Amino acid sequence: MSLVESIELHQHYGKSDVEKIKLASYEKCTGCAACMVVCPTRAILMKEDAITGFLYPVITEEQCVQCGKCEEICPVFHQYEENDSYSKVYAANNKDIIERYKGASGAIFQALSKGILEKGGAVAGVVHTEYHTCKYTIAEDILELEPMCGTKYFQSDMTEIYTKIYEQIIQKEKYVLFYTNINTWQKITE
Repeated sequence: MSLVESIELHQHYGKSDVEKIKLASYEKCTGCAACMVVCPTRAILMKEDAITGFLYPVITEEQCVQCGKCEEICPVFHQYEENDSYSKVYAANNKDIIERYKGASGAIFQALSKGILEKGGAVAGVVHTEYHTCKYTIAEDILELEPMCGTKYFQSDMTEIYTKIYEQIIQKEKYVLFYTNINTWQKITE
C-alpha cells in the first residue's frame, strides 16, 4: 500500500460507498483478520498500512454481498459483558527458573504449552519471521515451542491461522492452546 493510499485509508477507514457494511474504525481495529476469514466472497483483504506498518482489513466493494458476517464477528463491535462467570482471576508462574528467564509473564506459556503437547495437542503461537515481522504458526512438538517464547512487540499476522487451527487441529479433535478473543474463535468454528 502506498503512502497516498495509506493517508486515504486513514481518512476514510470504516466508511463505505454502500454504507451497509462497516468495519471497526481505524483507531479501534485490532487487526485480528476474523472479518477476512468469515467473508464468503473473499471481499476483505488485510493490507499493510505504509504509515504504521499494521495490517488492516479493506473491503473490495465489487465483491461484497452485504451479508454482514464481518460485522457479526468483529470483536470491536461485540465486547463481552462483564458478569460473574468472568470474575475469577488467576496468577501463575513457571516453576522452572530457566524457562522463566527465557520467557515472559512468568513463562506460563511454556508450562501450559507443554501440558497441551503431552496430551497430543498443538499450540498456536507467534514467531518472528526472516522479514522482521511476526506471524502465528502451529507447534506440535516441544522443539517448535522455542521460537514462540518471549514477548513480541509487533502486530502478528493472523490471516491464515484460524483456518490452519480448524483444519489441522480442531477437525482432528486435538487439544489446542491459542490466545485470542474467545468469542471470535467460537463464531468462526460454528
